[in-house]
Amino acid sequence: MSPLRPVALLILVVALPIQAVAQVEPVAAQDNAAPDLDQQIKEWLGDDETPYPVESMDDDETRLLKQRVNIMYVEMKTHRRMLHHGVHPVRFLIDSRKRLMTAELDLLVEPDEIITARERHLQLARELETQMRAGFEEGLRPPSDLTEAIDFSAGHGTAAVTRQKGRS
Repeated sequence: MSPLRPVALLILVVALPIQAVAQVEPVAAQDNAAPDLDQQIKEWLGDDETPYPVESMDDDETRLLKQRVNIMYVEMKTHRRMLHHGVHPVRFLIDSRKRLMTAELDLLVEPDEIITARERHLQLARELETQMRAGFEEGLRPPSDLTEAIDFSAGHGTAAVTRQKGRS
């Protein structure tokens, strides 16, 4: 092999990428427009109905609060599916349900709506406790999941609903 051949290969190896970079056209500036969050929520939910659809007459604050609740609902559904498939413990579902309830109570104004939401979340907490108890008894769920579900259900006790009814 002649001494020029390695040098020629080196030049070729270095020159090709430089030439390729020189031929690249500048990329147009990307559009920094915010994604359509309502459309994304509908895609995430699939066939399910959006809990609080955003309407054109909603003001900015209401629109953002509804989007927050809808996103928390998607998160809760995702954690529920993952729990059902045994991917993670009940703690993730409990935390997402707490975030969903907080977001929903931030959105609601009417006392009757707030009472209904609290009662619905209490019912969900009780259902979760029942499911974790059955899973524990069948040997499918660890004791920690049952304990956390019981604590969650007790934390959503009827006292909060009763206090809210007394205010209205």
